[in-house]
Amino acid sequence: MERSLSLRLQLVQEILMQAGWRVGSLFGIPLLIDPSWFWIVALFTFRYGTLWQREDWGTNIAWVAGFLMAMLLFASVLLHELGHSLVARSQGIQVSSITLFLFGGIASIDQESKNPGEAFWVAIADLPLALACLCCSQGCRDCRCLRPQRRLLPIWQVSIWCWRSST
Repeated sequence: MERSLSLRLQLVQEILMQAGWRVGSLFGIPLLIDPSWFWIVALFTFRYGTLWQREDWGTNIAWVAGFLMAMLLFASVLLHELGHSLVARSQGIQVSSITLFLFGGIASIDQESKNPGEAFWVAIADLPLALACLCCSQGCRDCRCLRPQRRLLPIWQVSIWCWRSST
Protein backbone atom coordinates (compact mmCIF):
# COMPACT_ATOMS: atom_id res chain seq x y z
CA MET A 1 0.00 0.00 0.00
CA GLU A 2 2.73 2.46 1.01
CA ARG A 3 4.76 1.54 -2.07
CA SER A 4 1.80 2.14 -4.41
CA LEU A 5 1.17 5.55 -2.80
CA SER A 6 4.84 6.42 -3.30
CA LEU A 7 4.64 5.37 -6.95
CA ARG A 8 1.50 7.49 -7.47
CA LEU A 9 3.16 10.51 -5.91
CA GLN A 10 6.20 9.99 -8.10
CA LEU A 11 3.96 9.82 -11.19
CA VAL A 12 2.23 13.10 -10.23
CA GLN A 13 5.63 14.74 -9.73
CA GLU A 14 6.84 13.54 -13.13
CA ILE A 15 3.71 14.90 -14.83
CA LEU A 16 4.14 18.28 -13.14
CA MET A 17 7.83 18.42 -14.03
CA GLN A 18 7.29 17.79 -17.75
CA ALA A 19 5.34 21.01 -18.32
CA GLY A 20 7.92 23.45 -16.92
CA TRP A 21 10.26 25.87 -18.61
CA ARG A 22 13.75 26.04 -17.21
CA VAL A 23 14.53 29.60 -16.09
CA GLY A 24 17.78 29.01 -14.23
CA SER A 25 19.21 27.09 -11.33
CA LEU A 26 19.92 27.67 -7.66
CA PHE A 27 22.75 25.78 -5.95
CA GLY A 28 22.85 23.49 -8.96
CA ILE A 29 19.13 22.66 -8.74
CA PRO A 30 17.21 23.46 -11.96
CA LEU A 31 14.38 25.98 -11.48
CA LEU A 32 11.33 25.36 -13.68
CA ILE A 33 8.19 27.44 -14.17
CA ASP A 34 4.96 25.72 -15.19
CA PRO A 35 2.70 27.65 -17.62
CA SER A 36 -0.02 27.70 -14.93
CA TRP A 37 2.27 29.94 -12.87
CA PHE A 38 1.45 32.86 -15.17
CA TRP A 39 -2.25 32.57 -14.31
CA ILE A 40 -1.63 33.06 -10.61
CA VAL A 41 0.78 35.93 -11.28
CA ALA A 42 -1.90 37.61 -13.38
CA LEU A 43 -4.56 36.91 -10.73
CA PHE A 44 -2.48 38.36 -7.89
CA THR A 45 -1.47 41.37 -9.96
CA PHE A 46 -5.09 42.06 -10.88
CA ARG A 47 -6.44 41.41 -7.37
CA TYR A 48 -4.00 43.61 -5.51
CA GLY A 49 -3.66 46.17 -8.30
CA THR A 50 -7.39 46.88 -8.27
CA LEU A 51 -7.59 46.73 -4.48
CA TRP A 52 -4.83 49.26 -4.00
CA GLN A 53 -6.25 51.59 -6.65
CA ARG A 54 -9.26 51.98 -4.34
CA GLU A 55 -6.83 52.94 -1.56
CA ASP A 56 -5.72 55.99 -3.59
CA TRP A 57 -2.27 54.63 -4.36
CA GLY A 58 -2.47 55.76 -7.95
CA THR A 59 -2.84 53.49 -10.96
CA ASN A 60 0.82 52.86 -11.77
CA ILE A 61 1.93 52.29 -8.19
CA ALA A 62 -1.03 49.99 -7.51
CA TRP A 63 -0.33 47.77 -10.55
CA VAL A 64 3.41 47.61 -9.84
CA ALA A 65 2.70 46.80 -6.19
CA GLY A 66 0.26 44.06 -7.27
CA PHE A 67 2.90 42.54 -9.54
CA LEU A 68 5.52 42.80 -6.77
CA MET A 69 3.12 41.03 -4.45
CA ALA A 70 2.87 38.12 -6.89
CA MET A 71 6.66 37.98 -7.31
CA LEU A 72 7.29 38.10 -3.56
CA LEU A 73 4.74 35.36 -2.99
CA PHE A 74 6.57 33.08 -5.40
CA ALA A 75 9.93 34.12 -3.96
CA SER A 76 8.72 32.88 -0.58
CA VAL A 77 7.47 29.62 -2.18
CA LEU A 78 10.83 29.22 -3.91
CA LEU A 79 12.71 29.75 -0.63
CA HIS A 80 10.41 27.23 1.03
CA GLU A 81 11.13 24.57 -1.60
CA LEU A 82 14.82 25.44 -1.64
CA GLY A 83 14.98 24.79 2.11
CA HIS A 84 13.56 21.31 1.68
CA SER A 85 15.83 20.65 -1.31
CA LEU A 86 19.05 21.71 0.40
CA VAL A 87 18.35 19.57 3.46
CA ALA A 88 17.55 16.60 1.21
CA ARG A 89 20.81 17.13 -0.69
CA SER A 90 22.74 17.28 2.57
CA GLN A 91 21.43 13.74 3.20
CA GLY A 92 22.76 12.57 -0.16
CA ILE A 93 19.38 12.66 -1.92
CA GLN A 94 19.49 13.90 -5.52
CA VAL A 95 17.13 16.84 -6.20
CA SER A 96 16.07 16.85 -9.86
CA SER A 97 14.36 20.25 -9.95
CA ILE A 98 12.14 22.80 -8.26
CA THR A 99 8.99 23.73 -10.17
CA LEU A 100 6.75 26.72 -9.46
CA PHE A 101 3.16 26.26 -10.60
CA LEU A 102 -0.41 27.38 -9.94
CA PHE A 103 -0.70 25.95 -6.43
CA GLY A 104 2.80 26.80 -5.20
CA GLY A 105 5.89 24.75 -5.78
CA ILE A 106 7.27 21.25 -5.69
CA ALA A 107 10.78 19.89 -5.26
CA SER A 108 11.37 16.75 -7.30
CA ILE A 109 13.62 14.39 -5.39
CA ASP A 110 14.86 11.02 -6.62
CA GLN A 111 14.21 9.05 -3.41
CA GLU A 112 12.79 9.31 0.07
CA SER A 113 14.92 9.82 3.17
CA LYS A 114 16.52 6.66 4.56
CA ASN A 115 14.79 6.83 7.95
CA PRO A 116 12.03 8.79 9.71
CA GLY A 117 14.53 11.00 11.52
CA GLU A 118 16.02 12.26 8.26
CA ALA A 119 12.54 12.67 6.75
CA PHE A 120 11.62 14.83 9.75
CA TRP A 121 14.51 17.23 9.07
CA VAL A 122 13.55 17.52 5.40
CA ALA A 123 9.95 18.22 6.38
CA ILE A 124 10.73 21.04 8.81
CA ALA A 125 13.52 22.58 6.74
CA ASP A 126 11.57 25.77 6.06
CA LEU A 127 10.76 26.45 9.73
CA PRO A 128 13.87 28.60 10.39
CA LEU A 129 13.02 30.73 7.34
CA ALA A 130 9.42 31.17 8.48
CA LEU A 131 10.54 32.19 11.98
CA ALA A 132 13.08 34.65 10.59
CA CYS A 133 10.42 36.25 8.38
CA LEU A 134 8.03 36.50 11.30
CA CYS A 135 10.66 38.17 13.49
CA CYS A 136 11.60 40.63 10.72
CA SER A 137 8.01 41.60 10.01
CA GLN A 138 7.22 42.03 13.69
CA GLY A 139 10.38 44.04 14.31
CA CYS A 140 9.82 46.29 11.28
CA ARG A 141 6.19 46.84 12.21
CA ASP A 142 7.05 47.91 15.75
CA CYS A 143 10.12 50.04 15.00
CA ARG A 144 9.10 53.70 14.58
CA CYS A 145 12.38 54.68 12.91
CA LEU A 146 11.71 52.22 10.07
CA ARG A 147 8.20 53.45 9.27
CA PRO A 148 8.22 54.91 5.77
CA GLN A 149 7.06 58.22 4.48
CA ARG A 150 3.65 58.29 2.76
CA ARG A 151 5.12 57.88 -0.75
CA LEU A 152 6.81 54.59 0.24
CA LEU A 153 3.75 53.16 2.00
CA PRO A 154 2.71 50.74 -0.82
CA ILE A 155 6.16 49.08 -0.90
CA TRP A 156 6.16 48.90 2.89
CA GLN A 157 2.77 47.20 3.03
CA VAL A 158 3.67 44.71 0.28
CA SER A 159 6.86 43.65 2.07
CA ILE A 160 5.12 43.24 5.44
CA TRP A 161 2.34 41.15 3.85
CA CYS A 162 4.83 38.87 2.12
CA TRP A 163 6.88 38.35 5.26
CA ARG A 164 3.76 37.42 7.19
CA SER A 165 2.37 35.15 4.47
CA SER A 166 5.51 33.02 4.46
CA THR A 167 5.03 32.08 8.11
